Amino acid sequence: MKHFTAYSVEDGRNTKSDTWDISLKDLSEYYFAPLKACIKKADVGALMCSYNAINKTAACADKWMNVEVVRDHWGWDGGIESDGGAISGIQDHGNAKTQAGAAQAAVEATCDMECDSAYKNHLSKLEGDGRVSRAQLEAAVGRVFKGQFQLGRFDPHSPLPGYDELHSDQVYSAAHQRLALHGPQQTIVLRPNRPASAEERRVGPHDGSRR
Repeated sequence: MKHFTAYSVEDGRNTKSDTWDISLKDLSEYYFAPLKACIKKADVGALMCSYNAINKTAACADKWMNVEVVRDHWGWDGGIESDGGAISGIQDHGNAKTQAGAAQAAVEATCDMECDSAYKNHLSKLEGDGRVSRAQLEAAVGRVFKGQFQLGRFDPHSPLPGYDELHSDQVYSAAHQRLALHGPQQTIVLRPNRPASAEERRVGPHDGSRR
């Protein structure tokens, strides 16, 4: 599931300007709602923390969002992975002075996997210096391996094909393409092409449009 959260731009990523001040009300009622549904209803196994900062805290370093909200309040125990370079990008948002500090902040926010080089470069020394605990690393590894087991990567004798045995002809099968089309089709809502009635109001700059 991606991106967590309040992330909807493709320009200016990992810059200090890519930070949004969002109220708790807007976060809980708007930005969190679809992602919470993915976790509570669809039971997703992993999420990706985004590049941006929310209320001046980088998403991959945000303990309040990733731990208090997602893990504690929503009761989710899946794996969190960074977007590409997003752990190193914690520095750009001012939440760490070095890549090592960014790696420490991400571990503390339970970001279990990186698409980056921060963990590769610094986790061993951070653990040796006592800045990251063995328990934190083992918890992260446990969440990662849980997902691997759920994918069947360690169970080649399963009656279902393991993750590594799936090929494009299965993933991109005609049945799967039909299902991928069917879902969006069910969300389409067609409104009548007529002036708004007292019970039906259109607002905004195009409220008088007939199209």
